[in-house]
Amino acid sequence: EAKQEVMEFVEFLQNPAHFRKLGARIPRGALLVGPPGTGKTLLARATAGEASVPFFSTSGSDFIEMYAGVGPARVRDLFKEARKNAPCIVFLDEIDAVGRKRGKGSMKGGNDERENTLNQLLVEMDGFDTGSGVVVLAGTNRPDILDPALLRPGRFDRQISIDKPDIASRREIFMVHLKNLVLSPELESDEGDLEVAFASISADQATSAASEQIKTESDSSASSTSSSSSTSSTEQKTQKQSAATEAASSSTAATSDTESRPAWWPSGGDSDMPSYLKSITNMDVFGLLKRDESQSSHEEQQQANAKASQAEAESDAPPTPKELLMERYAKRLAALSPGFSGADIANVCNEGALIAVREGCSHITLSHLEKALDRVIAGIERKSRVLSPEEKERVAYHESGHAIVGWMLEHTHPLLKVSIVPRGTAALGYAQYLPKDQYLYTKEQLFEMCMMALGGRVAEEIKYGRVSTGASDDLNRVTKIAYSFCSQYGFSDRIGPLSFRQPEQGQISKRPYSEATARAIDEEVRKMVQDALEKTRALLGSHKDHLENLTSLLLDKEVLSREQVAEVLGPRPHEVHDRALDFYDQATSANNNNNKKQKTNASTSGGAADRPDASSSSGSPLDLNPTPA
Repeated sequence: EAKQEVMEFVEFLQNPAHFRKLGARIPRGALLVGPPGTGKTLLARATAGEASVPFFSTSGSDFIEMYAGVGPARVRDLFKEARKNAPCIVFLDEIDAVGRKRGKGSMKGGNDERENTLNQLLVEMDGFDTGSGVVVLAGTNRPDILDPALLRPGRFDRQISIDKPDIASRREIFMVHLKNLVLSPELESDEGDLEVAFASISADQATSAASEQIKTESDSSASSTSSSSSTSSTEQKTQKQSAATEAASSSTAATSDTESRPAWWPSGGDSDMPSYLKSITNMDVFGLLKRDESQSSHEEQQQANAKASQAEAESDAPPTPKELLMERYAKRLAALSPGFSGADIANVCNEGALIAVREGCSHITLSHLEKALDRVIAGIERKSRVLSPEEKERVAYHESGHAIVGWMLEHTHPLLKVSIVPRGTAALGYAQYLPKDQYLYTKEQLFEMCMMALGGRVAEEIKYGRVSTGASDDLNRVTKIAYSFCSQYGFSDRIGPLSFRQPEQGQISKRPYSEATARAIDEEVRKMVQDALEKTRALLGSHKDHLENLTSLLLDKEVLSREQVAEVLGPRPHEVHDRALDFYDQATSANNNNNKKQKTNASTSGGAADRPDASSSSGSPLDLNPTPA
């Protein structure tokens, strides 16, 4: 949707008459709003590239100076230069640096340079003619603090929201960044299957092309047979028409030569012409100029046709084996990176390349990219942090409790990975899930999210009879969900369908309700958390054997994938497949088939026995807020 709105500016700059014919005018400006890293600046640059117009880019902080009058002068110079090069695009990045609401944080009793700069920007944006072809784009992630005069129609007529990409968009972004990477020839997949797929695609396209060629030849032979019978009867008519055409063309050429001559040319023709002009006429300068113009336009048309045919051929060409492998990579990585922005995806690809270089590899494999995902989400692996056997066992029980509760409940996200490898600054272990692109949550989903977060604390309580501080982050999440459940979403029967939004961290605001309502909210929150705690105890109490088996396996492997957890717990009772899980399962099944094939080849060739490797069998982090111990 954002691309479609921005393309309207491109069409206006390329063909403004099409809009003016219907009485429409292009918006004078557009504000690109979105989280950091979603590509607001790249989208503005792509707009200028598609429109083939000059692009002026600056940031809001460039206008802020301590000297009076410097900021407004820079604004005037920018728009003056833009009008000279119209049609063009002016992009103001981080406009909130200069476009904040006036009257807040201003200097008392002195000159406020920021407000003067904003006033000059308002005048320039509403002062130039819309027909000049100057389009103003601006980017910000804080539209709530901008001045209302800046957002009114006539300056920024529309706000274009650029959100984080969904799973399909993430796959396309990964395809772009994977092109620049030197991927492994095997790519941990069955290359033979890819060759077969590539050969089948090529064969199908070759068959269709051959059938079209046969059809064209048959049509041409039929047309030639029918035309040969009528050639003798129309030959005389053709000769007469050609003679008439030559006469008309000669008269037209004479007329065009006369029309192409400038206004100062003698009206009497060549007889009244001075001698120095006769020599020019003999050279046929005007004819040469006309021929050059027609030749250049013909060459431009040929180049445009060549580009169009090349683009069509590329779209019709079968995908190469590398493109097929990149597609498989992109699907898996897109499923493993929910909530990632374009900048995060570029960072993951770059981190994967750095890890491959650090390990001395000549190619980048899937394990390198999955390690990069772990690095970006959960932090760097802390190999120097050595836990005592007692602490390591407690962390293993804690993470096993999270995994079992999330596996058995219906409305929780699919589990992908459980790890007791310390990462980052505080996480001693984590369980990672595969959340889908979801925007609405029900009462049952929020309640089971609280149960899953309490699973680690309950597992420690069942095993040791006492709890530790490892569940502090889990309790923080449960408290936030419970207060939103009762006071914001209207899910509490006692509070009713009322919404009291909680103040954000660092904000001081007066509560819009009485002490009695506050006491009722606290009681409802405590009741809800206690209910979730009791149900979690009952669930883990009925799966003590699974808790012991999964903990022992986790202590042995340190990292368990979704398939290894399924071997211990069995199939998930309430498995619901969505697009993200399908992407993950397709890539996982392909890799598993290839691993079996490699093991068979190694055993037949007398190679070394395969040793389980935690790093190669690990999944990838899916939750941007993994459940740490």
